[in-house]
Amino acid sequence: MKNKYSRVILDNGLTLLVFPMDSTRILSIDIFIRGGSRYETKCNNGISHFIEHVLFKGTKKRHDAFTISKEVDELGGDFNGLTGQEYSCFYIRLLDEHFENALDILSDILLNSSFNEPDIEIERKTILEEIKMRKDSPESYIWEIYNNLLYNGYPLGFPISGEEKILTALSKNNLIAYWKKNFTASNYVISIAGNVDIDKTASMVNKYFTGLQKGRIINSLPVKEKQAKPAVSLYYKKTEQTNLCLGTRAFSYNDPDFIALDVLNIILGANTSSRLFTILREQKGLAYSVSTGTDLFSDAGNFSVNAGVAHKNVETAVKIIFDEFNRLKKEKVLKEELDKVKNCITGYIYMAIDSSTGVANYLGRQELHLKKIVLPEQRVEMIKNITSEDIQRVANRIFIKNNLNLALIGPQKNKSSFHKLLNNFD
Repeated sequence: MKNKYSRVILDNGLTLLVFPMDSTRILSIDIFIRGGSRYETKCNNGISHFIEHVLFKGTKKRHDAFTISKEVDELGGDFNGLTGQEYSCFYIRLLDEHFENALDILSDILLNSSFNEPDIEIERKTILEEIKMRKDSPESYIWEIYNNLLYNGYPLGFPISGEEKILTALSKNNLIAYWKKNFTASNYVISIAGNVDIDKTASMVNKYFTGLQKGRIINSLPVKEKQAKPAVSLYYKKTEQTNLCLGTRAFSYNDPDFIALDVLNIILGANTSSRLFTILREQKGLAYSVSTGTDLFSDAGNFSVNAGVAHKNVETAVKIIFDEFNRLKKEKVLKEELDKVKNCITGYIYMAIDSSTGVANYLGRQELHLKKIVLPEQRVEMIKNITSEDIQRVANRIFIKNNLNLALIGPQKNKSSFHKLLNNFD
């Protein structure tokens, strides 16, 4: 990817990234908008996600959701949106010959949404059902419990979809005011990859998005991470197994150790030959699903282990996880394992950008989060330079008793035994 992308700032402050790819006919457009649940308040939590839904319901030019969907389908396109904690994203993938049509559709829904009252009420009902569905799925809802445990009191801990009571109270005027205030050009990053010309692309984007007001770059409430002791959160539910999420505070994606944390993540549980997957599933048969992951933000971050185990095996599983945490703290990773993991991550990186979809998404996220592009080649080089000492240092940095957080969904009611378990971590 080196030296192939172009970054253009339009007159209204919108950031445009263009990556020409003559090897594909598929054009990908990702529009990232700075925002999401961590930019909300207790009174409007869920509003970003609500707006994402409503924007697809119709404009003055395209009167309803069916008209929009039908047009995209006739172009052979894939079209959707999503909301996260630090951004909303609207994307389309289709043949490059329909480039201008794609920009026309995207700009229309983002700039000219009708916000009709009947549509708002329909989407309100839809989202309320989405929330119920999420709560009925322990493997999904565990992340919300865990996230709130870490960031309780901060918007970063809010549920992305919001809660029933707040959503019920949000009005049409609330939605429009939030949309006008935050969906401004200064908070936009448009990332385009495919068989396109840079100058023509910039001209076309400027044509369709010139109506965006510059606005201001929005800011979120910073997280102050002060945890004095291990924390436990229990969500009582009669389930066939207990879903656990055991994690520790880490650091932001701006921290120089984020690459070493990526490597540590793969070592512990991000694939089927990782340490925790091998022990918990292959050797002990304690779980069907075992995974680890990192969730890094602009000013905070965490590492976590997720597994579904029999109710009676929760304590055993936690102790095995602790053993592997301590092993990384005390023992250096052998060269053979470290080389394997580096090769694995390198493959993941290049597979992720082996399409216009992957490239557009990669560039857009980099720009939105870092305000610069760390090219895949640069990232791979950084990975190659990670040493066993780096892994051990990061393990000792994050695997600390007072950083521990355990979320459980299952029939457990007594926190004391789990507090004791976490306090025994050395």
